[in-house]
Amino acid sequence: NVDSSKKMDNEEIEKMQSYVNKITNSFSTNAVAVAPLSKGFDYQEVSGNAKAGSANFDDLTKLKKSLQDDVAKAIGIPPALINGELADMDNAMESYIKFCIRPLIKKIEDELNAKLFTESDVINGKSIKVVGIDKKDPLEHAEAVDKLISSHAFKPNQVLMMFGEEPSDDPSMDEYYVTKNYMTSNQQDKSLEGGEDDED
Repeated sequence: NVDSSKKMDNEEIEKMQSYVNKITNSFSTNAVAVAPLSKGFDYQEVSGNAKAGSANFDDLTKLKKSLQDDVAKAIGIPPALINGELADMDNAMESYIKFCIRPLIKKIEDELNAKLFTESDVINGKSIKVVGIDKKDPLEHAEAVDKLISSHAFKPNQVLMMFGEEPSDDPSMDEYYVTKNYMTSNQQDKSLEGGEDDED
């Protein structure tokens, strides 16, 4: 602000304008600038009061959070995990493992198998299985395991590999089972045949 109570002629106005232009240019072209507070000039903070400063800080915080959320979504991480939100944590972790961890593990696994094994090795059953934090707890999925095996859908060894475990050498683990009696399909066929003989 300039004190306008004093009358100035054109020459003084031009000098003052030139001085103001120099100060303005100094602040606009330098990160840090210092100017003397001359007589007739008054300094006033443009940013306003502390409330405005607090509002600007809140805006920066929101901007930072928005950028973090965008990056997290781009790589498959739920923003709730980045921001420490506890609501719906189970679904957030499931999404994180499904859309972020598993694709990375698959890429690592494929690259290791491609670099360390030949085509004939893979055909003969040699491969690397990468197990990460996506490994399931068999006890938590015991009911599902029971249904997979007893429904004749999967062999026990196949289920073991689903849980990241080593397959068993027991030959019976490579057979299909039906019903909750856990007999092999061949055994069930024989029992059915035996039942028909008894009826005859």
